[in-house]
Order: sequence, then C-alpha cells, then structure tokens
Amino acid sequence: MYSGDDVMEKFFSHIFAEAKAISRILSRNVPMAALTASEEAKYDSTTICVNCKRSFSDDNQKTRNHNHVTGKYLFPACNSCKLALKPHKCKIATTQSNSTKVVGCNDGNGAGGGGDGDSDGDDEWT
Repeated sequence: MYSGDDVMEKFFSHIFAEAKAISRILSRNVPMAALTASEEAKYDSTTICVNCKRSFSDDNQKTRNHNHVTGKYLFPACNSCKLALKPHKCKIATTQSNSTKVVGCNDGNGAGGGGDGDSDGDDEWT
C-alpha cells in the first residue's frame, strides 16, 4: 500500500511494470513438445476444429495448436483459428521522464507499431 505523493503516478508505474513482467512470460515461444500416442490418436481422429466447429478442408487445414509458454499441445485447430489465436504484441516504451506508454501494436507478424522516437533504449516488444 502506498499513500505518499503522486499516488496515481506510482500506481500506473506499478501496473505497467506488472504488464511488462506478464508480457515477458507470455512472449516466450517454446516449440511444441512431441505428442503422446493418445494425443496423436485423438488429433488423427478429429474432423472438426475444436475452436470454431467447422470441418477441416483443403483450404482450411488441420493444425496442432500448442501453448507457446509451456510447449504443451492443446488441440486440433483449423488454420484460420490457429492464425486468429496467435498472440498480439504491443510496444511499451519508457520515456526519459520515466513515464510508460503503449506506442503501437501489431498482429504478431511484424506489422504495425513503430518507435516513439525516444533513444533511451528501454523500448521493447512485449
């Protein structure tokens, strides 16, 4: 608990620090672990996307969706859902005056965002 000067500034500083810590964890990209025989059998027998319930097709193929933080296989998903479930990234910057702000977001493919022009070296994609 904090009750000194600049309460809101301290609050937002704490919130942005928490957001950065969470983003660092969620930005991990661990390769998918090998499927167990049971997981492989279930994947092979699945004919519809677990997420959107549409049938797999030549235009929307079955993929193996996994948790990028742990590497654990999750479920069969169609390619459209796999791309939609892909994490989004936002750029959080700390300025020279120590204020923090979101300066842009992208779709996980490198699009969007952009620097804020400050040169303090604290910019990072999270």
